[in-house]
Amino acid sequence: IVSAGWKFDRATAGSYGDVSSYIDACYKDNIITFSTGGTGTVNEATVVCAPSTAGSFTWSFTNNETTLNTSSALFPGGAVSFTIITLNDTNLILSMPYTFPPPVSQTVVTEITLKH
Repeated sequence: IVSAGWKFDRATAGSYGDVSSYIDACYKDNIITFSTGGTGTVNEATVVCAPSTAGSFTWSFTNNETTLNTSSALFPGGAVSFTIITLNDTNLILSMPYTFPPPVSQTVVTEITLKH
């Protein structure tokens, strides 16, 4: 997780399938870096959010490194505790419950795929 920065690749949400198009471009180009010692940063790239989403966070693994906990959400409306689906040299796939706003008003398991 600390070998290089991670960038958004796609998002899927239960029976809704790919929901990547619903995520603002200013989040899609962010670079999320996890550093040794449990610190991390979100750096905005070319497309900057207003207000900015750049900043620092802390992170840790729990449950035999199957759960990733962060001190702040990495995506808007997102969780701070993720189930790790995949973590390898090129992919970090995180799962979290997400509640869609009205008119959907439904909570579904959402998977966020990040790539190096």
